[in-house]
Amino acid sequence: MPPRSMLFLAGLALFPGQLTELSAQGATPCAFAPSLEGSVWQGQDSHGESVVYEFLSGGVLAYTSNSGRHTSATWKQDGECLHMDINEGYVIFTGRITGGNMSGEWVQKFGAKWTVNASKKQSGGGSGAGKQWEQLYEKYKQEYGSGRLRDAVGSARNALKAADKAFGPADDRVALTLRELALMLQEAGQPADALPLAQRSLDVAEKAHGKESREYADALNTLGKSYTGMQKYVEAEDTYRQALTTSEKLFGPKDPIVAMLLNNLGHLLSDQDRYQEAEPMLERSLQLLDTEKPDPQTLGSVLNNLAVAKKEIGKLDEARMLYERGLDLMERIGGEEHRMLLPILKNMAILYRAQGWTEEAAETEERIKRIEARPR
Repeated sequence: MPPRSMLFLAGLALFPGQLTELSAQGATPCAFAPSLEGSVWQGQDSHGESVVYEFLSGGVLAYTSNSGRHTSATWKQDGECLHMDINEGYVIFTGRITGGNMSGEWVQKFGAKWTVNASKKQSGGGSGAGKQWEQLYEKYKQEYGSGRLRDAVGSARNALKAADKAFGPADDRVALTLRELALMLQEAGQPADALPLAQRSLDVAEKAHGKESREYADALNTLGKSYTGMQKYVEAEDTYRQALTTSEKLFGPKDPIVAMLLNNLGHLLSDQDRYQEAEPMLERSLQLLDTEKPDPQTLGSVLNNLAVAKKEIGKLDEARMLYERGLDLMERIGGEEHRMLLPILKNMAILYRAQGWTEEAAETEERIKRIEARPR
C-alpha cells in the first residue's frame, strides 16, 4: 500500500473583505480640521470587518484588516475631507472627519462599494511599544515569506509581547498576532504550543466583537487548525462546523471565509480517511475560489487537499492535474525552492510511484531533498 498523502491547511490569514471604491460626497465645502498625521483610527466596515487606519508621515497609509497589516496605500486631506487610495487607484475612499469620527465609502475599481465608520484612538503611553510591534510584525511577515519559519516564530513571539504592552489584551492587533503565531507554531510542528494562543485569540474576538462576527469565525478557524494538529478530531470538527455555520449565516454561502472553512474541514475529514465525505466539500471550496480573486496560498491548499482526496478514491488523473496546477501556483508565489512546495511535491512523488512513473518520482524526490536541506 502506498504511503498516505499529505494534506495542508490554508495560509496564515483569512481573506480580506472585498474592498471597494468611494464615491464623491457632493459639493459640500471642506471645513477646517487638524492634520491626521500620526493618528490612528479604528472602526468597522459594512461587511462587518474591523479596520485600523494609521496616517503616517509622507502621505503613507497603513491599514490593518483581517488579512493583516498593509502599507500599499496613501492618504490626502483637505480639512475635514479625506481621500485614501489603495494600490494606485484599485480601491478609493472618499469621506469626512467630524471631530473624533470618520465616515465614508470605499469604491473598488470594478464597481463594488462599502461604507466604513471609525473613531480616533486616543494615544497612550504605549507608543514606543506600538512602534516596536509594527516593526516586529513586518519582520516576521518577511521572515515567514522567505521561508525562515524558526526566525518568524521568534519575531512573532516578541511582536505579541509588544502588542500586549502597547494595545491592551482586547485589541485586534493582539488577536491578529496571536492567530498568526499559533498558525506558525502549528506549521513548525508545535501544536501544543499553538493551542493556548488560539484559545486566547478566540476569547479576545468574543469580547471585542461577539460570537456573530468575522473576527470570531476567523479565531474559530485558527482554533480548529490547532485541534487538528493535536489530532483532537472531535473538537476540531465541532469547531470548524461552528465557524462554517456562523460564516454562512453572517456573510452568505459564497463568502471567501466559507471557502477556507470548507477546505479546512475537508482537510480534517481526509486526515481521518473520510475521503468520500471530504471530496464534495473541497470541490465546493475550489468552485468558490475560482469565482473570486483568491489568496494564492489558500488556493494552493485547496488544490492539494482535493488532489489528495481524489487520489485516495482512485481518481489518479484528476489528482495529478490538480497537483500540477497547485505546484505552478505555489512556485509563482515563493519560487522553486520554497518550503511551502513540500506538501505538494511529496504528494506528487507518491502519485508518480502509484502510477509507475519512476523517473518523474525520482526527480521529484531529489527536489524534495534539496528543499528540506535548506535552513529553516
